[in-house]
Formats: sequence, structure tokens, C-alpha cells
Amino acid sequence: MQRFHFERDRIQYAVCHAVLRIVLGQYIGLPPSSFCFDQNEFGRPHLAPPAAASGLTFNLSHTRHIALLAIATGITLGVDVEQIHPIESGLVEQYFSSQEQTALKALEGEDWLKGFYNCWTRKEAILKAEGNGLKVRLDAFDVSLNPKEQATVLGVRAGAGLMSNWHLTELRPAPGFVGALATDAPPAKVIRYRFEG
Repeated sequence: MQRFHFERDRIQYAVCHAVLRIVLGQYIGLPPSSFCFDQNEFGRPHLAPPAAASGLTFNLSHTRHIALLAIATGITLGVDVEQIHPIESGLVEQYFSSQEQTALKALEGEDWLKGFYNCWTRKEAILKAEGNGLKVRLDAFDVSLNPKEQATVLGVRAGAGLMSNWHLTELRPAPGFVGALATDAPPAKVIRYRFEG
């Protein structure tokens, strides 16, 4: 928490991680302060023993006053959320594949901006699910981005190094925000809860 420069970011981090503990505690039947976390070599957190025996996996993303928390049993997952706001066009050429750049050029205005954030959050959700930092290049795989199309992985280039055939779910947590969920198996059901404070 202390690594954040602004107090609002420290408060957001503290609140999000407190809620994470409360919700996980409800799932595993333990008080929020009684279990610990561990992390892999790239910093991805996971439940430490004995709570790890529950088989729960989770991933947390937050921006501004919105947070997304995904929890599952027996599957690997990643989640990302972003607030829609104008961006510099150079990001597209720097991070998106040529197929994604072409798809984005076919969109205009608000659809272009939504398409950008669809692409960005879907790729970030996959990278977070991978759990290995940025070892996979963002332009090594293609995702759908058109707001009128279903979220999906369209293609993966040889040598991309992805660990799984990722499945994507579009999330719209609040007006003006875009989110994505990546799972290494098609989820049997995605149940969405919304909490407001």
C-alpha cells in the first residue's frame, strides 16, 4: 500500500484488499485475518496453505472507484477493468497485433474507443491469468474488440508462449468502464454480484 504516491490510491488499495479478504473468507469459511497469501516468482498472489486446500483461485483488478474480483474453483483466471477515457493513438501500434489494428481502424468515434478498451482489457486479463508478468508479448495473440462481437481469442502466433487456450467473458461493471475475464476452461456459469458502498 505504501508504494502508492497518492493517498486516494493507498486508500483504494487498502479497501480492495480488505474486501478481497472478507469475500475469500466467506468462501473458505475462515475469518478474514486468519489466512495468508503467497505469490509466484512474478508476484501473482494465491492462497497459502492451509487455505490453499480449498482450491479457490482469484484475481483482482481496480481502477478509480471500481474493482473487479473474480473467484473460481479448479480453474485459472485473470480479470482486468479500465475506465474509458481518451488515449494516445501510439498505444495501438505499440501493443496491438496487426489484425487488431486493422479491426480497430474499421471503427469510429465511441465504438473505436470501446474497441480499444475491449482489446486492452481482454489482453490484460489473459496476461494476468498467465501469471508470469509480461513474458508474453501483447501482439503475439489476437482478441476480438468490436463492441458488437463476442469476446474471444481469435488467434495465437507460433512461439507466443501462452499456457492455455484462454476463454474470454466481457464484463461491464459500470457505465464508462470496461472489464474482461479470462479463464483456462469455459466457466460453467458466471455469476455477477455488484456491491456499492
